[in-house]
Amino acid sequence: MRVEHLDFKDIVFVEEEAAIVMLGAVQTRSHLKTKIGVPEVIIRHEAGSILGLPELDRGSTIHSESWNVCLSKVELIRMPKEALRQLWDLQGLNADEAPLLQSIKMQPFFSSFSPLTTYLLAFELITVKVY
Repeated sequence: MRVEHLDFKDIVFVEEEAAIVMLGAVQTRSHLKTKIGVPEVIIRHEAGSILGLPELDRGSTIHSESWNVCLSKVELIRMPKEALRQLWDLQGLNADEAPLLQSIKMQPFFSSFSPLTTYLLAFELITVKVY
């Protein structure tokens, strides 16, 4: 496991290792559904987002027609994909029993969301923010 610092407009490669965004924002762009030269923004990743695990983002961050670009200075934690899978599985043991998460998963509207997006949505809905 290692920390990596990237600058604005740097490309984040996650074919070999997975990454967790700790600071900053990364955007996944793709030519999969558009003409070459006119990429589509398909995901915006912020702190807590995981890149490089196809089972969490349906392969969007590692697809050959997609790339991940830094929208600001970015700090990532990089680790082997298998290590991150183990961490994901461990944290999910209790989360899968959460009523809010189960309710979200049962709604047809959310069925097209990736597992990571579903977890992030549930987290945002239960987080108490004081302004």
